[in-house]
Parts: sequence; C-alpha cells; structure tokens
Amino acid sequence: MKVNILLLLIAAEFVSLNRTIAQVLADDADGKSSIVQYSNSINFDLAKAALAVGINNYREAKNGALGKTQTLWGVTASAKNSDGLAALFNAGKLVPASRLQFFLGNRRRMTTQKLIDLQNEENRLANSAERQQYKRLLNYRLAVDSLIKNQPRLSLAKKNELQKAIEEIMDERPAGLSQLPELDSLRTSLVVKEPATSRVVDAVMALIERRLKRAANLNAILARDQETLLQLARDIASLDVRRYRLLYVAGGLNASSFNYYDPTVKGTLDDRFVNTPYRGGFIDLGINYDYTAHWLFGGSVGYERANTFTDNLTVQDYTVRTVDMVNNQQLITETKYTGYVGDFRLYDRANIRTDLLYFKALGKTNDVSGYQIAWNILYTRTALSFNQNVAKSRLDIGSGLNFYNVKKGSFLGGLYVQVTDLLNSQHASTNAPERLSFGIVAKYAFQSIANRFVNP
Repeated sequence: MKVNILLLLIAAEFVSLNRTIAQVLADDADGKSSIVQYSNSINFDLAKAALAVGINNYREAKNGALGKTQTLWGVTASAKNSDGLAALFNAGKLVPASRLQFFLGNRRRMTTQKLIDLQNEENRLANSAERQQYKRLLNYRLAVDSLIKNQPRLSLAKKNELQKAIEEIMDERPAGLSQLPELDSLRTSLVVKEPATSRVVDAVMALIERRLKRAANLNAILARDQETLLQLARDIASLDVRRYRLLYVAGGLNASSFNYYDPTVKGTLDDRFVNTPYRGGFIDLGINYDYTAHWLFGGSVGYERANTFTDNLTVQDYTVRTVDMVNNQQLITETKYTGYVGDFRLYDRANIRTDLLYFKALGKTNDVSGYQIAWNILYTRTALSFNQNVAKSRLDIGSGLNFYNVKKGSFLGGLYVQVTDLLNSQHASTNAPERLSFGIVAKYAFQSIANRFVNP
C-alpha cells in the first residue's frame, strides 16, 4: 500500500509540473479554513504528502446581479500521510488519513436601500414619457417610408427610387436639421422634370420639421433630466461596489489509521502493535463576505468529533533482536517496529475559525497579466474542548502570504507563520517562541484562483 500511495504522489507531482495553476487560499498549518475555496482543482501539497480533489460551481455563479441570490455547492476529497513526505521517504512510515467534505451555501450580491432608490430614480428618468416621446419623434425614418409608400401619383419604381435617395441622405448626414438642405437640393432638382416627386420631397421635409419642432419643445425638460441622470450615475458608481455575502453549511468525515503500541496487551510483541482506525465527523456554519476586489472575510463555528493523535501521541521505533546459535556461533536477527504511544482518546469540541484576506495586483490595478498576492493578514483557530480532562482548549493564530500569476495561471509559492496554543492553555513545556512555526507553501493545482480584479 505504501508503494501505491507513493506512486500516486509522484504521478501527481509529475503532472502538476506541466500545468501548475492555483492554491488553496487561506489554509492554516493543518489545512483548515473558514473560506470557501473558489477553484475546481487537484492540489498536491509536497510538504504534507497530501493530495486533494475539489469541484464546485463557484465560477459559474461568479457574476451575480444586485440583490439576487445564488446557490453554491462543492465537494472536496483528500488523502495524506500524517507524518509527511519526509517520514515516508526516510523511514517508510505511512499513517494514512483521509477527509471528505462538502459545502452548500447561499450567495447574495449585497446592496443598500439607498442604492436601490437611486437606481429606481435613474430608471424612471431614463424611461420617462417625455424621453420616450423624444426618441419616437427623432426616429422618423418609418414615418418617411410610410409617407412615400402612400403616394397615389407615384409608380412603385419611382417610390423605390425616391425612398433610396432619401435613405442615402439620412445615412450620410446626422439626423435633424442638417438633413434638410440635402433634401431641399433633391427637391430643387426634381421641380421641373418630376413635379409630383418634388411635392413628395416637400411633404417629407414638412414631416421632419414638424417632428423636430415638437422634439425641441421637450429639450428643456430633457436637459434638466440629463443633469440629474449624470449626478445619479456618479452617486450610483460611488455606492455600487463589489460586495458579496455567502452563508454556508459545511460538513464531512475524517478517517485515519495508525499502529498503536499498547504495553498492556498480553501475548507476542506483534500483538502489542494494534492497528487503530479512527472515524470522526464535523459540521460548520460559516459566512464569507467579499468587499471590493481586495478584501475577503471569513468566519465559521462548528462541531467536531476529534481525537488526541496530534497532541498526545508520539512515534517510537522498537527493535527486537533474536539470537540463534548455529555451530557455536550467534546468528542475530533484528526486526524493527514503529508505533505510537500515549493517551489516544476521542472527544468532542467546538471549532471557531476566522480569516481576513487582502488581495493586491502587483502591477496596474486592472492588469490581469501580472502578479498578484493573496495575504491572509490574520487567521485564528479556536478549539473549545468539551472534555478538558482529555484535551485542553487552545487558540492558534497565524498569517499567510501567497503569490500567483494570472496571465500564466501559475501559483508561485507562499509562506506562513503560526503560533500554536497562543495562551499555553495546554501547559506545554515549551515557551511561546518555541511554539512559533514557519512554513513554505508548496502546492500545485489544476485551476486558477478567480481573478478578483475583473469580476464585478
């Protein structure tokens, strides 16, 4: 089984070299976050020997109308070696762990009542009866065509010829009074040889003049409304910023297996190394809030059936020597065992997570061809144990900085710093600086983070 997983990890690494596009946005050192991930992806974390596959409909629902709601969903499955890649390569230690997670959310593009009122007023003025009438008066081509078609003294061929000549004038000259001199020249050329056609041109000019005169009477009202529309447009632009709210529920299952050394077991040494499976579950309620292209806040609270594997267990290697006498010589055989020791127990806890992300294009503001950063300025992870005798509550804080290139669609790397058990509630022998950890993110994926600088 170790060989199969190792081959899977190497294959994922090989494929990712050809198209490395994106990372998980806001994970802490344990790969947890309150932020709903944007990309459909296959992620390979080299440091953690972890492979994750995720799919969701976030991209399809990216552009939401003001005040409209959308339903988002996603599923993620992951597997890893709990001891990391170094232990797998150096000692062949495999502690498999898997995680299946889903989320279902309701996303809404936020607006304010003031913005709605301004947009309603803009729509009212833009579609007022006076403005509609003004547009109809200036759109006189259909009226001109109808006038020509209803002339009883002109043949069909002459009607078509005259209609084509007038249409050419209308197409070449701007609508309005500037067309009338061209029409007058046309009428003058027809006075002697085609008086009937000349009179039709007179009727067309009279029709246009009447409509222009009626439209001119509306100019005062429309000019006043136009100033109001320009001011409304400025006010709407100042209020219509990119704001999204996502409420979601997430849940899933955890599973792992390890060799637990139990010294109380009677029998052979092999019997003392017990293959111990673990099954747990979790559920979270969370919120993500986008503000412009630069800010993203996430928070969640949830319940989890957890265990003390990380906090209470340590790995130890055991060597058993067997001595056989062969022809008065000792034949020594060594068998190595690896097992975890400590107090392994299950317990219930509440998880509270927060993330505050800042996005920044390192080039021009709207340049989608350059480099960008996603900085998780501060994240907190609070675990409130329901059984303090089994596991103490604790608070972790940290910050992470990730770099990526939108044009190339590539994740360039990242780093994070985290303080575990900030308040030392677990009464560890180490001091705060010793509980400070640094990490370099080495993840590869097959789809980019959504470019926030071009999405409304």
